[in-house]
Amino acid sequence: MDDYRLLWEALTKEPGNSLALAQLLMLFLGLTAEEVCALDSEDLLPIPNYRAYQLRITKRCVPIKKNDNDKNYIVSGELPSSESYRNVPVPFLLVKLITLILITRINNIICVFR
Repeated sequence: MDDYRLLWEALTKEPGNSLALAQLLMLFLGLTAEEVCALDSEDLLPIPNYRAYQLRITKRCVPIKKNDNDKNYIVSGELPSSESYRNVPVPFLLVKLITLILITRINNIICVFR
């Protein structure tokens, strides 16, 4: 338990760090890197009749190799199997980190238009 607490403290030191959030989602929710990279704000959904949230996992990022040195990634609507489609409950502390990053991105976009 102490190891998880140390990881949590290390990964939440810098609020709004999207790379740290990705690592937390993989560690605590069991998501793959490809699934985390394909997430967008519409995938965070409230659980009906509860004060909780879930992530809807329906897509993943897949690499497209142009040549030996260059890789690009696209979001694919395909998961390896129908069992891969799922809703994952998200602990409240992770919801707070996700919304903090979303608010930061929105503020950065607004600043660009000012």
